[in-house]
Amino acid sequence: MKQNRPRKKAVFFDCTGTLYDPRSDERAHLEAARELVTHFHLGVTPQSLLERFSSIADKFLTQRGSDEFLAGDDMLRSILPHFGAIFQVPKTHENFETCKSIIRKMHCVHSALMPGAADTLAGVQERGYHVGLISHVDTELLRELLDCLAIKDYFDSITSAEEAKVCRPDPGIFEFAVSKANTTPGQAYFVGDDAERDIKTAQSLGFTTVYYTPSSNSPEYPADFSIQGLPELLPILDREVGQ
Repeated sequence: MKQNRPRKKAVFFDCTGTLYDPRSDERAHLEAARELVTHFHLGVTPQSLLERFSSIADKFLTQRGSDEFLAGDDMLRSILPHFGAIFQVPKTHENFETCKSIIRKMHCVHSALMPGAADTLAGVQERGYHVGLISHVDTELLRELLDCLAIKDYFDSITSAEEAKVCRPDPGIFEFAVSKANTTPGQAYFVGDDAERDIKTAQSLGFTTVYYTPSSNSPEYPADFSIQGLPELLPILDREVGQ
């Protein structure tokens, strides 16, 4: 006899690497560095500037917990004093706002979705699921990015690390997201591309996990489902309806 199981109510997605193409994020950083070099008349290449920024940021982040939230503006403020000392750019509020504006503009201009992302979100929405997003990005920047990617209207709930006050892999951000959706992990799917920060924690909470592995270099992990393309999610959802 076929066992009747309650149908899941929600599908939650990671953002960068799952819906948002990380290669476009890299392009945005390089183009932001190019514009900063031009604006401040710096005697370095954009790639060199980007490498310096990344080195300083990495040193700063290693002093923090992997799941501790750090606002993007705070990160930028922590880096700019080094930036100013190296290149003799005054540490002023105006210069901070200029850097912030350039970086955000480049993220909007160069942002791109992973293949099939929009169609998959539309398909999940059409099937009647609550569509949720869980992201490390600050609330303001995340909403700007979703506007640029033209996918904000697909989501019923959007949870940022800033709002939850923690980042993945801390389970708190997942729990915060499901509470906003008025559901539970046992009633939800989670779709992500990071085995350690996404899938492992979601699985431990009781989500049905869908591990997105667009690259052949993705590490193996025993998720409930594995997909190499986002549209492969839709047959998984359809299969549940028939069970």
